[in-house]
Amino acid sequence: MKNKLPRVWLSRPQRSRRERFATYACLLAIFLLCEVGFEQRQVQFQVKVQAQILHATLERQSLYPQAAAAMWRKERWLALQRALLTKKSSPLAGRVIATAQEASPIHAAAPKQIQKETVGEIASASSASSQEQVPLKIIISSPPETPVSSPSSFSSSSSSSSTSTFPAFGHAAYPVSRVPNWGAMHSAAEWDRSYGEMAREDFVSVPRYDLAVLTTSLQELMANRDANIPAVTAKLFYSTRYYGAYNLDATEYSGQHPGVDLKLARGTPVGAIGGGRVQTVTRDSNMGLYVMIEHRLPEGTFFSIYGHLDEAWVKGGEDIAAGKAIGIVGMTGATTAPHLHLQVDRDDGVRPHIRYWPASSGAVDRTVAQRSTVNPLTFIGQYQ
Repeated sequence: MKNKLPRVWLSRPQRSRRERFATYACLLAIFLLCEVGFEQRQVQFQVKVQAQILHATLERQSLYPQAAAAMWRKERWLALQRALLTKKSSPLAGRVIATAQEASPIHAAAPKQIQKETVGEIASASSASSQEQVPLKIIISSPPETPVSSPSSFSSSSSSSSTSTFPAFGHAAYPVSRVPNWGAMHSAAEWDRSYGEMAREDFVSVPRYDLAVLTTSLQELMANRDANIPAVTAKLFYSTRYYGAYNLDATEYSGQHPGVDLKLARGTPVGAIGGGRVQTVTRDSNMGLYVMIEHRLPEGTFFSIYGHLDEAWVKGGEDIAAGKAIGIVGMTGATTAPHLHLQVDRDDGVRPHIRYWPASSGAVDRTVAQRSTVNPLTFIGQYQ
């Protein structure tokens, strides 16, 4: 045939069996290397997350004599790291905690109650009218093996429930017992650390909410930074004031923010400000993952809201005591840095209660603001 091409043009290059085997072996080696690398990165990520959660848990278990507290925390954290390195794939947090406790030189002094629940002595921060730290004993349960990170279904108390069955409010407590000493940190490498990566000396007591200090110009404070470290820490910690504008120098009622933003390290455990019942655990585009707790007091019903969490350790309908850990600080929702949005709403009679947020922009009228919400720091100080 005239148009028939030579056979050699149509045929595929012939390869020897050895060449084909070498090609397949190279492809298989590349595939296995990619698979092993992916598994290693996955294990490293899981170990890092477990380390942060378990370190936060162990930090709260301070039941031991004050003289040995520093050594105990150091030893159990080192033991925890050793346990994670030797048991990377262990899914049970309790097993790792037990390993860390057994490795401690003063494990024999630990009380037996630690097997059921943990009672921590955490100093609650001072109220707006007092500079002294008031010690408060609170109950903090260990987080569940699988923390709640997805929205839970709404569950609230029935209107027919009697007041006697609803959990008591107790004494109000700050959501955290200590804060990073932001004013003493000088680089991004320092202030970008998570809660588990910070050392004990990186923290200070919760600063006082003093508007005279918080509205002092940051530029003025930084002019003599070493002398103003406590003031800088307070200013950064209370980064957005009650109904304040998104400006570090702004005062209250200068914006539309119906709560207080607390700058904290990512992974910091957050406690309930009072006893009550979890109304809902959900998320939205603005507040991210948040927990809403109903509190009943003689003056009325209030709802505390904890926003931008990375994880929630409670579920809707759960009864909790003041200070119980409900989750950890994160960066979910509309946020540019890890912080806790703390808000207290007044009861409007609607069930389920809807988180209040102003519809208008600009400065808000004080009367209108106080009709729907309460300054959470004033609320804590009043019922402490």
